[in-house]
Order: sequence, then structure tokens, then C-alpha cells
Amino acid sequence: MMMTNQEKLNYIYGNNEPCPVYQAQKPLTPWQDTLFKVVVRMLFPPILVWDLISLGLSKLFGRKIGRMILWAQRSPVKDKILDKVDLSGIHVEHFYVRTWDGAMLDGIEVKDTSQDNRDNPDADKVLVILGGRKARYENLLPEIIRDARMLGCTVVGFNLRGVGKSTGIPLSRDDLVTDGFSQVDRLLKKGVSSENIMLKGHSLGGALTARIGRYFDRIKMPIYILIGRSFSNITDYLIAHTPGLHVTWKRRLLEWIAKPFLKLGLIGTNWEMDTLDDFIKIDEDHKEYFAARSRDKVMLPYACLYKALKPHRKKEKQKIDSEIERLEREIIESASPETEAQNRIKIASLKERRNHFKNRKMDADQNITNTHDIPLDELINRHGHTAESFFHGFFRRAGRAKPDVQIRARMHSPG
Repeated sequence: MMMTNQEKLNYIYGNNEPCPVYQAQKPLTPWQDTLFKVVVRMLFPPILVWDLISLGLSKLFGRKIGRMILWAQRSPVKDKILDKVDLSGIHVEHFYVRTWDGAMLDGIEVKDTSQDNRDNPDADKVLVILGGRKARYENLLPEIIRDARMLGCTVVGFNLRGVGKSTGIPLSRDDLVTDGFSQVDRLLKKGVSSENIMLKGHSLGGALTARIGRYFDRIKMPIYILIGRSFSNITDYLIAHTPGLHVTWKRRLLEWIAKPFLKLGLIGTNWEMDTLDDFIKIDEDHKEYFAARSRDKVMLPYACLYKALKPHRKKEKQKIDSEIERLEREIIESASPETEAQNRIKIASLKERRNHFKNRKMDADQNITNTHDIPLDELINRHGHTAESFFHGFFRRAGRAKPDVQIRARMHSPG
């Protein structure tokens, strides 16, 4: 018997029965950061004035900026999406997480009980979904259920504070980061290894994913992250969406003048999100990303994380090419068949890794006018693989055999 959309929601929400509430701890600030802040303020006391100004700006404008950035606070559940939801064989646990500052976050844990996962090496992994600025997990149910079925793992969806049934008001970037951190904290307290946790972030969710991933990387509990169609930072995103601002030289001049003040305002209200800086500081083996190469009407090239990472890709390619040349010289200079065989394997691995850079650039059917929010199985790279298969490949590699450590160590050694 087919379920109505309301019956689907009732099932998702646990038929209004009491659900578990988990208490999350406050993210710990590394002692190096605390020491640095104290020393800097002791040496330069005027910074304390900026701290007070920033606090005042956040109190005055934080809520308004939060409503502009997180549109999901006024997004309804969409019936046309619920129409596509098939809950057969799906087990859903509805729960709440109470953050350290009192927000109650509404979430679900989804499993496909119709499959026998005893031989599935990914069955113990947990995937946490962080959607874009307009997303609430109820509208991401087709994606959540599809991932649970195709990967055979547990998938977590949740609403940020102020969205749907979640309480609280986002006054700064840190509030949203705390919400994502609290989901990971819940899983760790349940006994899930950090190596079995992956965050998949889209657009705004990608920026939060990078920030959360960097935090856990710094405290030596790395998790895996995948970022799709996200921005380099909020300042560039706003500049990119100012009509024609970077088209003519006059507007370029205006951009050059206005951009520092815009960035200062976002930093002052604690709403700047520097996705690029967070992403590049995360361990290479624990992160992946992709972008839509054209017709993404939201993530314009000027603000796209993929474009911002171009210098880093170029540097990485140069290191790979240098290492391949070194290994090829070793083959010529060495008369040992064993050395040649080992180096051939390493060269093949490096060439495969270099070709992988091209896999991150996706496109879609020409009939699609905006590629920003379309499903991953509709995005295809130049090798004919979908963004979904790209993501699944990364998910399955996570926590398993790592690339040749000696090759990577040599590539990143000084000189």
C-alpha cells in the first residue's frame, strides 16, 4: 500500500513518539590557538577594541546575515520531492542532538534493512549529509535513501539550527559549524571510529564540511570529507553575484575598493567562511572535491572552490611529473630488474593520480540550464563517469589501503 506524504513524514519523525536526545560537547580549542590569541593581545592591546567591535557587529547584524545566508530557515517541506521517496526496506531512527549552547538539532539515521551487509566492508561507515543554503533533510530524503541503499551504510541527515524542527538561531558561522561538529561528536560517543565517518557537503554545506574536517584533522581524529559545488569564501561569492561587477575595468576598480570592506564586515560579524584555507590544510588522503564545469548559476567561476584550487593542482602536478622523471631515470641508471619492476608500478600509480585531476570536473546534459542542485547521477566527467560514481569511489577507498607513503613523502620533502 502506497504511503501518503504525511504518512511518510510521520514515519520519518518516529510517529511522534519520544526520541533519543544526545548531548554534544563544546568543540575544544587547541591550546596553541589560545596561547597565540593571548600573546597577540598582550603585545597589541588595540586588538581588544576590535574584539569588542566584532562582538557588537555580531549582536546587531549576525541574525540578519544568518537569515540571508541560511535560506533554509524559511524553506518548507516540498511535496513534489516527498512524492519520489520510497521507504520500503528503510529503517529510520529519529533523534535530537542538543549542542553545547542549547540548540536542539532535529536529525535522522537511515539504514537499508532489505540488504544483507555482512560481507560489506563499508557497512560500519557513517555518511553525514550537509546540504546547501536552502536545504532541509526532509527535502534531501531521495538522496539520503539512495546513498543508504547503494553504499549499504548508515546515512545521517539533520537540520541546522533554525531550520525545520531544529531550534536556535544562527548568529555566526561558528553556530553552523557547531551544529555539524555536534553530529560527528554524537557518532564518536556511540563508538564510531573517526576513520569510518565521512561528511558530504554541497554548496554552503561544503564550506561547513571543510571547517569541521579541518577541526578534526587538527586534533588528530581525521574524518573524511567530500565537497561538491562549493565556494572559495563568502566574500568572493557575494562579489560574484553583484551584477556585472567584474566585467569592465571601472567595475574591477570598484571591486578592488569594495572587496576589503566587504571582507572586513563579514569577518567582523563572524560570517566569513574561508573554504579554500580550511580545505588545503586537511590531509590529502581524507578529502576530495568536484565542481560543475558550466551552467552552475549559483557557484560562479569567480567564487568557485575548484577554480581557487587551480594553483594547488598545478603545483601537485609538477611534483608528480618530477617524481615520474626521477623514477624513470632510476630505471635507466639501474641494471636491476627488481628496481625497474617496482618503479614501473609506482609510475603507473602516479600517472593514474595525475589523470584523476580531470575526473573532478563535471558537466550535464545541455537541456539542463542550472547544474548547481541537480542530482549527482546527472553530472558526468569527461571520462563518462558520474559524480555519484566519483563519490562512491572515494567513499569505498576511505579507511582502506593508503597510497604509496614513500612516494608521497618524497614528493612533499623540501628541495
